[in-house]
Amino acid sequence: NGDKIGFIGKEIWGSDSGLSGSEFQRIFENELSGDISIDLEFEKGIQEKIRKLIKNNLVISAHDVSIGGFITAIVLCCEKNNLGAEINMSVPDSWAGALFGEDPTRILFSFKEEDKSKISEILGNESWQEIGTVTEKNIKFENILIESEPLILSYNKGFSNDI
Repeated sequence: NGDKIGFIGKEIWGSDSGLSGSEFQRIFENELSGDISIDLEFEKGIQEKIRKLIKNNLVISAHDVSIGGFITAIVLCCEKNNLGAEINMSVPDSWAGALFGEDPTRILFSFKEEDKSKISEILGNESWQEIGTVTEKNIKFENILIESEPLILSYNKGFSNDI
């Protein structure tokens, strides 16, 4: 609680094309189709950087956003220790792709405020930013509040049961 939330990758929000082949697409379209492009060199670089942060004990937790999208990554990060998150951004109007798009090369991680300069030093000019704070409960964006308990229950039994 009080730790900072960082993001490393090209784009924070997923895209509608990031829904291709996703669980979200399977639920709403009853099929899996489409392609996702990936820049393997950028992916490799991001993975090497996050591993270096972990090796230097600068990361408390990390989750790949390309598995389930942004909201799934937040839920998984919060669920383990029954915490919440305050994200200093508004969810875009195209919320489905933004929250559930499985676009590649995106990682959420938590860290201590006092380690921010060391993280910046290691990441250099990589696309990273601090996007929020770990809280006691709930997932709050600038324009949306999601209560943790029902969200985690829905996630654990499968979102498709509640959609």
